[in-house]
Amino acid sequence: MMRKINHRKIIVFLSFISVTFFIMGFFFADPVNFNICIKNDVGCIDKFISIGDPLFFLSISLFIISIILFFLRREVFISWVKFAAPFLFIGIFIIAITSVDGSGGIGGVDFDRKETSWIISILFFFISLIIIIVKAIRLRKRDKRLENQNTN
Repeated sequence: MMRKINHRKIIVFLSFISVTFFIMGFFFADPVNFNICIKNDVGCIDKFISIGDPLFFLSISLFIISIILFFLRREVFISWVKFAAPFLFIGIFIIAITSVDGSGGIGGVDFDRKETSWIISILFFFISLIIIIVKAIRLRKRDKRLENQNTN
């Protein structure tokens, strides 16, 4: 029989990962000041910034959501994971295929990788919040309904 994994341990791990990505993103987003790249090496600078910005923005959203989830029930966490896993894979794919400099947009709209990272991070954060709030409210209503049935 498979033992249930404590969801809070997973959330602490996610928090650790998000802090690690935040630190990496912070350093990669400014590679010249952290002596990762030489001042005039545009290729090196662009490469690290294109990695740093998505890491930085997504890690902030993930960290805030993981703090909220830590205090909620396992059922809320499971509902959120069912959304988050595919969304993050699709979001990372979209960020990866987006042009670093914003050229070649679809339909005349030019988004660079930084703007795409912002949009994906904001969408992830707000959709996560909606899922968490809706699931928590439904569980609370269900618990009250069961409690009322047991008292009758």
